[in-house]
Amino acid sequence: MSKIAVLLAASLTTSLTLTGCETTRQDMGAVIGGVTGGLLGSQIGSGRGRTLAILGGVAAGALVGRELGRYLDEREQRQLAEATHNTVRTGSSSTWSNPQTGASGSTRVVDSRSATEFVQVPVLKERVETVPPLELIGEDYAATSPVNVRGGPGTDYKRVGSLRRGEVIMVQGRVKGSDWHMISQGGVATGFVHGNFLAPATSTQMAAGKVDARPGGAVETASIQAESTCRTIEQVVVLSDGTERTDTVTACQTPNGWEYQQT
Repeated sequence: MSKIAVLLAASLTTSLTLTGCETTRQDMGAVIGGVTGGLLGSQIGSGRGRTLAILGGVAAGALVGRELGRYLDEREQRQLAEATHNTVRTGSSSTWSNPQTGASGSTRVVDSRSATEFVQVPVLKERVETVPPLELIGEDYAATSPVNVRGGPGTDYKRVGSLRRGEVIMVQGRVKGSDWHMISQGGVATGFVHGNFLAPATSTQMAAGKVDARPGGAVETASIQAESTCRTIEQVVVLSDGTERTDTVTACQTPNGWEYQQT
């Protein structure tokens, strides 16, 4: 379990202990939602401004949890969170159900838009020679075989490192007009790898662990022209009595994952 997961789990235990027998399902939902949001946030982005992810993921989860906590139990909140995360990442609709209570739900994209803007990205100065325009990805990938990491998008750039087969790294984006991908460690860009040697990381590979400590060396901030996608997701919940509840959440791509925004 990652450190952030341990801290979040501890916060859940402490909250439940402090609230004791007077904890309502709505309050429970806020706590559970906060933990779920934080865990998802640790996988899908970094917080800034009003956006909610990583550390802000706790706030995002608490917000959703408090709204839905009066209707959904812990299992259902987690199912809804997972379905939403899947729809955000893939653009495909998802469904879930709880046979024990009869509650069910679905998530679907109701709005999707792309935009190109300049984003600020920390880069390891001694390794990254250039920062070309990117199509943002912000997903964990694994090396399909041993491969060199280059200082730019091409074999004519110097070798600045390597990846082992199965090693999991964050792919910040694909260089426009090519199949070279900029990778990062600890939120800092560290070089480029060709797409022939990368594939989305499996749950097994993720469970094996990911080294994501911020690398040593001088770091500078680069302004990168990046194309990103934002998606608004409709969450529909049908309770056991047939009552339907609806909410929405918006998420936008960043170099290090998806950031959730208040809607």
